[in-house]
Amino acid sequence: MARKKQRGTCALCLQEKELRRSHLLGRAIYLLNRDGGNDDPVLMTPQLITPTPRQIWCHLLCGDCEQSFTRYGESLVMRLVQRKRDFALFNRLNVAVPVWTGQNLAAYSGSAIGIDTEQLAYFALSVLWRSGVQQWRTLNQQTTGVSLGTFEQPIRKYLAGEAGFPPGIAVNVRVCTDFGSRFGTFAPTDTKGGTVTPSGIYPTFGLLVRGLWFHIVTSSNGLPADLVEICCVNSAKKIIFKRDCEQEMLHSGGHIMATAAVSPKLSAP
Repeated sequence: MARKKQRGTCALCLQEKELRRSHLLGRAIYLLNRDGGNDDPVLMTPQLITPTPRQIWCHLLCGDCEQSFTRYGESLVMRLVQRKRDFALFNRLNVAVPVWTGQNLAAYSGSAIGIDTEQLAYFALSVLWRSGVQQWRTLNQQTTGVSLGTFEQPIRKYLAGEAGFPPGIAVNVRVCTDFGSRFGTFAPTDTKGGTVTPSGIYPTFGLLVRGLWFHIVTSSNGLPADLVEICCVNSAKKIIFKRDCEQEMLHSGGHIMATAAVSPKLSAP
């Protein structure tokens, strides 16, 4: 049996400490994906789609850094996402006045509705950073992870409290109205095509957690004004979007469905 703790260098604070079993997506998210029942969540990989009790983890962080991730981001997100019968942030937006609306899209002021949007961004960056500093084993020796390049260290320093919000990054938060996105969770991935704005095309990472779809947009030459305007941290009104994300959900799942075998367990009565 794998040890729950071991000595090593914490990837966040860089100190020699006792390391915990760190999860790519927090254990609270795993438990939430069980919806309070006994059925295992369905894990989708390029090779196999199957229900499994497996949680994706490795010895990465010390206990203090794990607590920081919980305190400064995960605790708030867990209160706001889709739960079994309630979606707190969706409900809050439904009674709020949007800043502006467009086709299939509405923008709200996080400040006006009393949401600490930087905690949302902190959470998204904490998951993205974990995905970037480690290749995480999933099923059948497969791994998942992203490449953060020059953004890895600025994100680490921000998460560790050593620096301010990392330059060249905009976090876009979408509250999903469609059923599939509200009950789905996807680990961080590169978004094909990036984010297209009037100022250019920018590399983007996507992360879905129970109805909250985060797009982390990167710009190596600083943030242009149109990226600032959609960022939940840097925009004047701390913008949060609400939209139907069904097509994005189908597109993301379609890539996996095209190659993966489906476990007989999913078709069993």
